[in-house]
Amino acid sequence: MKFALFSASALMAAALSFPVIAESLSSTITFVNATGQDVVEIVTAPSATDGWSDNLIAEGTLTAGTEIATLVAADTDHCFHDFRFTLADGSVVEEVEIDVCDLDGQLFEIAVQS
Repeated sequence: MKFALFSASALMAAALSFPVIAESLSSTITFVNATGQDVVEIVTAPSATDGWSDNLIAEGTLTAGTEIATLVAADTDHCFHDFRFTLADGSVVEEVEIDVCDLDGQLFEIAVQS
């Protein structure tokens, strides 16, 4: 019986010594272009990190008044993402600290702040 208790506690200690791996998630987000002009680029990155993803618009542009559904990769350690939307006139709209894990299957409106 002592051996069984020792083995169980040894296994528990070993299990607790390994790092917890974040669960991989992907969110499908539908971006709605409400800017009044075409969006030529949508990029994302986990908040508080450097570097941006490739353009989420695979081909062409996101025409004013239209929408595009895209997959955004995340994990439970990095649910908050920043987004940068580049418009046809070169101006940029940024949205920061967006919880992409919570946005799965939702609409996200791109709008110019006035």
